[in-house]
Amino acid sequence: MLRELLVNAITHGNRDIPNGVVICSIEEVDPFRFKIAVEDQGEGFDYADLDTALPENPRRLGDRGYKLINALSDTLQFNEKGNRITAYITTDMPLSGLEAS
Repeated sequence: MLRELLVNAITHGNRDIPNGVVICSIEEVDPFRFKIAVEDQGEGFDYADLDTALPENPRRLGDRGYKLINALSDTLQFNEKGNRITAYITTDMPLSGLEAS
């Protein structure tokens, strides 16, 4: 899911501008929940009409980003401009004590 968020920010938000900046943060909300926020420098978009229904073929590379993000998240929030998304994810095991390998 993080990959989809970052690809959308780079490709659609910053329009593949080589020096475009994308800010990403990952925070633990509680032992079973975390949030990922991604913001680009783009003009934003009208997220109110965003189709988040899963595609028939999720392996198809185009037109799946927000659909997969929505399917894997508890909640999605956008800023008013539409260039920042915050995804909340709940896990079935506590995050505390996990070590990066």
